[in-house]
Amino acid sequence: MRSGLLPGVLSAVMLVGPALAAPEPAIPALLKRADQYAVVALGENHWSQARGRFYQSLIRAPGFAERFNTIVLECGNSRYQATLDR
Repeated sequence: MRSGLLPGVLSAVMLVGPALAAPEPAIPALLKRADQYAVVALGENHWSQARGRFYQSLIRAPGFAERFNTIVLECGNSRYQATLDR
């Protein structure tokens, strides 16, 4: 009986979720979320140049530095830590 619960919940989320959210420009939306929440997390598609360009635009956006004081980045390995720390 428990195995049927998860698919039912996921189906409900898939049906209701998109109707609740309206698309909005990503950078202003993330800056707005920083005003509302203590932590804002983004997923990562490894080796995506488009994502990399987006992240560069995000950190250069007016208001970013005033809202975010810590960035956690998961990538590479410890051999390149000195490069990342620059």
